[in-house]
Amino acid sequence: MAQVKAFKRDDNSRYRSLRWEYSWPWGDVMDHKVLEYGMTASPLQAAHAYAVVSVSDYDNQVAHWDGKYTYFRARPDQYDPAYQPLFPTPPSPSYPAGHGTMAFTRATVMSYLFPYDRDYFFALAKEANDSRFEGGVHYRSDNEAGEILGRKVGEEVVAWARRRNTPAAN
Repeated sequence: MAQVKAFKRDDNSRYRSLRWEYSWPWGDVMDHKVLEYGMTASPLQAAHAYAVVSVSDYDNQVAHWDGKYTYFRARPDQYDPAYQPLFPTPPSPSYPAGHGTMAFTRATVMSYLFPYDRDYFFALAKEANDSRFEGGVHYRSDNEAGEILGRKVGEEVVAWARRRNTPAAN
């Protein structure tokens, strides 16, 4: 809680926090990469890419919601009602951070599908994850757990896709 209270928001942190609270750019990123990697010339390859990402979205939802309701950790403003986050706190437990789990699952899976953009995906995932601390709705440890869980879920989905011979981009 001390870290949350000590964080000083600036214009950049407010922008990131509000961006990730009120939008989820991963869908647009996926669409752009399908076009950039020429998958539109192969509908089967494009369908596989979207299917693998959809599987990862489902699996990360199961994993992070299971964690949230297993640990049932109070969010910062629930723990200390005097604390004011940047925007209303979601009505769900804090640990692990769902944005972190979802973003790092996506980054891991999309790095498999579109390997030349790995650094971009993980930078985007880090921004999404950090934005939740910056907005005051998560503790750093929530974000750390979200990243670890997201990477693990993503790795399992990639392993599953490889076993099924789902093609990555060339």
